[in-house]
Amino acid sequence: MHRPRAAATAIAPGPLIGPLPGTIARTAFLPTVRTWTPPTPTVPRLTDAERLVALETGTGLDALRLLSPPPGRRYLGGGAWAGLFEELGTELPREYLTVMDLYGAGCWSRWLRFLTPLRTGERRYLQHVESTADAYRQLKAEHRSGIRSPPGPSPAGSSPSPTRSTATTSAGSPRAPTPTAGP
Repeated sequence: MHRPRAAATAIAPGPLIGPLPGTIARTAFLPTVRTWTPPTPTVPRLTDAERLVALETGTGLDALRLLSPPPGRRYLGGGAWAGLFEELGTELPREYLTVMDLYGAGCWSRWLRFLTPLRTGERRYLQHVESTADAYRQLKAEHRSGIRSPPGPSPAGSSPSPTRSTATTSAGSPRAPTPTAGP
């Protein structure tokens, strides 16, 4: 015999979260609870006018250094360029080497990613090159129309680093035009 369920009683919503105090709770990174003090504001390195000049008229590495100074410490990995060139069977573009020597590996604004080129061990740079080339081949096979990039390095030589989250190579993305000179 089917019996109707009793109507569930409505539970009143709890109190709203009000202003939070200026303290932080213990996390894996903080052994104790303490008051949080915001960092001291810093004066911008460039005035708005200087930044505008660098963006509108600056070119190449000089503009990049002005807009984003190289870090105090950079990391490329534990290997050597000569060993990487031997493993790849080619040298990388001089401009790429210059930027890497100045800035090292990292990600800029979650947009432009420079992998660690001189990494040693299992996940070396060559494995990244091979997996990126495989991804391009698969993308091209699945979407034959509209993919203009070759399935592998072009005769002019392209390298899959630096990368963008949309799988850009230094020769350009299949969905984006070839990069032009500039900062």
